[in-house]
Amino acid sequence: MNEYPICVSKVVITCIVVLFSSCQTAENPVSSNVDGGVDSGSNIGFDPSTGGGSSATNGSASAGDGMTADTVDSSVSDVGDMVDATDGPDSFDAADALDALDSGASEDSDDQTDAQDVNDGESGDDSIDGEVGDDSVDGEDTTEGMTSDDSLDGEDKSDAGDVDDDGVPDQEDNCVFVYNPEQADLDQDLEGDACDADLDGDGVIDELDCEPIDGDVFPGNVEICDGFDNNCDGITDAPGSAGCTEYYLDLDGDGAGVTATEECLCGAPSEDQVLFGGDCDDELAQVSPWAKEVCDGFDDNCNLLIDDGCDDDGDGFCDATFTVIGTPDICPFGGGDCLDWSAAVHPNVPEIDGNGLDDNCDGIKAGEPIIGAIEPDCSGQACTGDSNDQLLCALDLCYPPGVVGSLTVSSPTGSSLAPDSLFGDTPYGAIEHFGSLSNDLSPFAGSSYLAISSGRFTQTNFQTASASPQSGNSMGGAGTTDPFDVNETMNDAIEVKVTLTAPAGATGFTIDYIFLSAEYEEYIGTEYNDRLYIILNAPQTTGGVNEIINFTNCSNPNSYFDFEQNGQKYCYIAINSAFSEACSGGVVTNISGTGYECITGSSTGWLVTSWPITGGETFNLTFHIHDTSDSVFDSLALIDNFRWLGGIVDQGTASKN
Repeated sequence: MNEYPICVSKVVITCIVVLFSSCQTAENPVSSNVDGGVDSGSNIGFDPSTGGGSSATNGSASAGDGMTADTVDSSVSDVGDMVDATDGPDSFDAADALDALDSGASEDSDDQTDAQDVNDGESGDDSIDGEVGDDSVDGEDTTEGMTSDDSLDGEDKSDAGDVDDDGVPDQEDNCVFVYNPEQADLDQDLEGDACDADLDGDGVIDELDCEPIDGDVFPGNVEICDGFDNNCDGITDAPGSAGCTEYYLDLDGDGAGVTATEECLCGAPSEDQVLFGGDCDDELAQVSPWAKEVCDGFDDNCNLLIDDGCDDDGDGFCDATFTVIGTPDICPFGGGDCLDWSAAVHPNVPEIDGNGLDDNCDGIKAGEPIIGAIEPDCSGQACTGDSNDQLLCALDLCYPPGVVGSLTVSSPTGSSLAPDSLFGDTPYGAIEHFGSLSNDLSPFAGSSYLAISSGRFTQTNFQTASASPQSGNSMGGAGTTDPFDVNETMNDAIEVKVTLTAPAGATGFTIDYIFLSAEYEEYIGTEYNDRLYIILNAPQTTGGVNEIINFTNCSNPNSYFDFEQNGQKYCYIAINSAFSEACSGGVVTNISGTGYECITGSSTGWLVTSWPITGGETFNLTFHIHDTSDSVFDSLALIDNFRWLGGIVDQGTASKN
């Protein structure tokens, strides 16, 4: 900063106020003209040859000086003659002097004009610009001879750099006016704790904050389940806090409570609170979302439908797999319908010879060129568990010796198929129901079906089961090349192989199944999809080679397909099948309670595959499932209702929906 004009102005002002005494230090006074005052027309200036001028020892005018206030006022007009304006931009004129006088005079801390302050720090001479031996005012901006601690207005600049005297320069001090040598700053907002009204930086001033040094606790914050009062309302982990668990009041002990009693808690529930709601009658334990629908005129499974599924074909006969109590409106003729998706088949129609159907549901397909009945008979057998007989019963392969041969369970990837030693989770078994009893996964025939999975599923005495497939459940083993797709690697593979001999006169067989996968919908349209193969190896029908018989059109053949045949693109049973029920629109089959529901996964819905066979031919039928390329995002299949066919066989795979 150029301090020269300031210096000149202070010198001139000082000279005027002290009757134009010398602008030298008080230690070097010279004589002053105090006899006759100052004429308004006279010129007053500095004599560069003698260092002359007026000097005062105390910076104020007194009567002893022979100068009155009027004298000072009358002299102001001549101030402009004191400094030669030709010295350039640093010149001083009368207007500047007037401004200085009007402003109240000195900037000194003691409000007086002190000649000692004006020249403080100059090196042994009276010069204004600091040049040695030069007493003139010449407009040059040099400040030689002045130290960095000298202030032209009398203030010590070293003190001005640390206002609060805490040893930290103001430009670095995070609390300039508050003594805080430690410079503590809890919330790192560059405002020191000593002067910060919000220490933890949570947006609430400390006097309103119940935890002023905890930025995660403040009024208006979201309460979460963590053992702390996050929002300063005096309640820790209040019901409804983020991360809470929903519980329902269950008065009848059936495992489900009324939805309206839902309470979201952070801590443990009471003894009569359960994790599931949806109970439509909390006084009857036989009525709940877990109950199987009974044909009785009531909504037993709380899905807001009465006797749903009892008579799907509307022929007045209830499905043979349902229990009928009394004479409900939906099936006034009773139960026993063995094919409840065809109104032409029920106990009250005549049998039609040779059509391949048991028209009147008496267990015999009349007129078929097959010796004896070809309907299975699993009565009196245990159909849940993991033994070979139980698995055959679950598949409805309850036929006399000579028709059913061996059954084996194995893993092409060398994975462990043993149940989990701690929880009993298993990758296969004959189970009564998978998921909620109110879903669409009831067996089509008999009391159970076969479940196989590329990851273990949880089961309770093989009666009910569910899974957590998203994270996957590796069963060990080693990745193995898929024999039907050499570009893919199989993991966690499991297969159940059955050896059968087709009865004389049989022309084919049919099997029902559903495929569920956690790979919906992340991997639709990609090759990363688990697969379910039904593999047939028959000496005549397939020429003794393995052949996959369950495949469909693709959901988006331009994006992905597994193989091409006669110009047509096809997909194996996986998430890219045309029958896949995508969560984004098209879910028809209720698979609630399985662990595969949207958004976690989805399914193909129930499918049926029919294939021709030659009567008397012994063949192997293999049900195979595996993870593709990884051991996560598990898949599972339910397989049920194997049947022999006679007559013309409509070969292929279709949806039962």
